Amino acid sequence: WGNFSYLLIEHGRRVCIAKKPRCLDCILKQLCPSKNIFYPE
Repeated sequence: WGNFSYLLIEHGRRVCIAKKPRCLDCILKQLCPSKNIFYPE
């Protein structure tokens, strides 16, 4: 669990930036509840 938790934290720091998230680059965008807020289809 340690490595998984670390990877999620790093993902949040690099991709899920609060003011300008990089949703198009996100590998978890299909699971993300906020994807339609920033990049509506």
